[in-house]
Amino acid sequence: MSYDNRRKCLNDLKELGFQVGAGFMVGLPGQKNKHLAEDLLFLRALNPHMIGIGPFIPHEDTPLGDNKGEQWKDTDYGCPHKTHSATYPFAIDDSPRHS
Repeated sequence: MSYDNRRKCLNDLKELGFQVGAGFMVGLPGQKNKHLAEDLLFLRALNPHMIGIGPFIPHEDTPLGDNKGEQWKDTDYGCPHKTHSATYPFAIDDSPRHS
């Protein structure tokens, strides 16, 4: 399934009333700050019920097992913007949640 199709499915499911979750890994090989910003903006627009953001940790039995991932320099706790990703103010929406 393509990236665009996965995004469309998330939007369609939410529109149908399903609770949806979305997220991404930080530190994937080739990932740049612009990719993280795009992912956060998508999460903001989707406004999912759950968000998961975690570090890329390579494992030898996966297709990316031989990669070390991006090594974030001059950062705290491996997050590229010296803050925990859950505290990005533009990724948090103050509107009331669905009950």
